Amino acid sequence: MDRFSWDPGTGVKYDILFGKDSDSRFVICWLMLGGSGGVVLAWRDNHIVSSYLIEKMNTSDADATALLLFLRTKGFSVTLPDGFDDKGRKI
Repeated sequence: MDRFSWDPGTGVKYDILFGKDSDSRFVICWLMLGGSGGVVLAWRDNHIVSSYLIEKMNTSDADATALLLFLRTKGFSVTLPDGFDDKGRKI
């Protein structure tokens, strides 16, 4: 598990833990509570859809977009929420 400070270019920084668990599932944890607590998602596929991430991590569309753009930098195929461009900006 590695820790990242992710800035998708929207002026918001995301404190993220990312890696694989002991069952070889991908794991992302957004440490949204001052770096000490937050929400976690574990999955197996190389593609992740915004609606799944939003539901499981209970995030807004904007935060989901930022997290998905982070995952894209790690080689994942992602589907962003409607209304956001590839840079995380609302359109």
